[in-house]
Amino acid sequence: LLGTNVLDAGAGIIKSKVIKTGKYSIMVVSVIGPALIAKPELQKSLAPPADVLGGFLNSAEAARCALRVCIVHDSWESLKKALPPLPPNTIILCGSLSQAFETPMNAGGALLLSPGRGGQYVGCLAVRLNAAGVPVAFENKLVPLTDETAADSLISDQIQAIAMSADLLDQGIDEGELKAGTVEGVFPFVSNRHGAAAIFLKIAGKPSEFPLTLPPNACANPCLSSTAGKIIYFEYPKAASGGPAPQDTQAARGFFRGDTGMPVLKIMDLNGAQKRTLLPDHLVRGACFSPDGRWVYACVSPRQDTAAGALVRLTPEGKRLLTLVKWPGCYPRDVAVARDGKALAFTCNREGTWQLYCADSAGAEIVRVSNRRADFGAPQFSGDGKHLAFLSDEAAMAGRKDLFLYDLAAGSERAITHHANVGDYCWLDEGETLVFNAGVNARDCNFVTVATGETFKLIPATAVKDYSESNPAVIHCNKKLKIVYTREYFDGRAKIYWVNPDGSEDRQLILGDHNDWLR
Repeated sequence: LLGTNVLDAGAGIIKSKVIKTGKYSIMVVSVIGPALIAKPELQKSLAPPADVLGGFLNSAEAARCALRVCIVHDSWESLKKALPPLPPNTIILCGSLSQAFETPMNAGGALLLSPGRGGQYVGCLAVRLNAAGVPVAFENKLVPLTDETAADSLISDQIQAIAMSADLLDQGIDEGELKAGTVEGVFPFVSNRHGAAAIFLKIAGKPSEFPLTLPPNACANPCLSSTAGKIIYFEYPKAASGGPAPQDTQAARGFFRGDTGMPVLKIMDLNGAQKRTLLPDHLVRGACFSPDGRWVYACVSPRQDTAAGALVRLTPEGKRLLTLVKWPGCYPRDVAVARDGKALAFTCNREGTWQLYCADSAGAEIVRVSNRRADFGAPQFSGDGKHLAFLSDEAAMAGRKDLFLYDLAAGSERAITHHANVGDYCWLDEGETLVFNAGVNARDCNFVTVATGETFKLIPATAVKDYSESNPAVIHCNKKLKIVYTREYFDGRAKIYWVNPDGSEDRQLILGDHNDWLR
């Protein structure tokens, strides 16, 4: 019997065990929290786990082992006290928590695993070691053994916050600087590595990705505000019938528009903590932060009447809800805010088609930008505030869209592309260049110069492509501009790449066998 914190170990009880497998050694210890023992006389026979773990796991014998495995039967509060400081290469198996960890947690230098209470799951952790015996990668799988595996959201929230704080510290990242928006190369993305599509946080140049949401609910369309230190996203709750959540964002993207389901607008901190639902009584079709992070703008409809709606504004805490634009018998969809926060752009089906409007930040002084029998959408202000870019199917067929530019001062517009079938786009800089993806069978990312309209491919193809390039976005890393995008392969795979603005150093940014998307 393994009982590391048993004070008077008798016959048959050992304090630790070293297991040899091939050329590697693994130390195993096991502790039981006294609070879990019902009889007071037996509680006295156990030392607090925090008092004994450090001695064993930091011993010379443990230092000679490739891994140190600690089985802990204790409450979450006591477990937190036992975590710091722990040596690297430590794996903690939490045997008495009701919460199962779909994703291993990194806390205090240790990797935390939990299969949940009552035989809910059986888990398998695979660890890859390098030639020096140092762990370089791991993969964890939980197989459900019961039909009822509900998660404890409160504990999950706390675990994520603690785990990410420790992981950031381990990678030399200041959490305060991350929340203040001073860390470069930070962006959220979507991955199906644990089943349903979940939100992760990536910091370019760092090896790890940080899980922010967990299955079973699928999530999509994360939007980060570095000034607010928060992320809004859409969550698609698992079907009431018990059916599976969508496995990728191809399905979740449909829910974002409200066409096939009822997504929920959620908000959370950058460490995945403090999750809450915004506008729970409404179907939200589009949302964004104000540049200063003080407001969330959203296009909403009451869930009991989705044919009507309004453009609203509220704080990230869900307070001070204000209706900005509300017209009878119609609803808005896309919304964008100028960098100075003084102007809004939104689309609305007031005239039977999706038309584009501009207004001030209070929803007043509304100006209709488009005035033709076509659909307009996806507005984005340039950084210098001079132009508003948007998509329209006016000059295309079969719903294909082109990129247009509206001069806010002159009140004039012009087409930037012609019959290009544009999917997504972003501003590359303050207002001189746009990056967009377009094409029929395989979409390419392209540059277009606003002044001249000259267009060229971002990444010239050297062979026949078996993928499309989508969701271009701009990040800064090491004081340099980088473009991240999603490669969507024809066989269903999806990978996130990044490239320099001149098309050089095009390489995969997030590695693994799973699928990853930027939205």
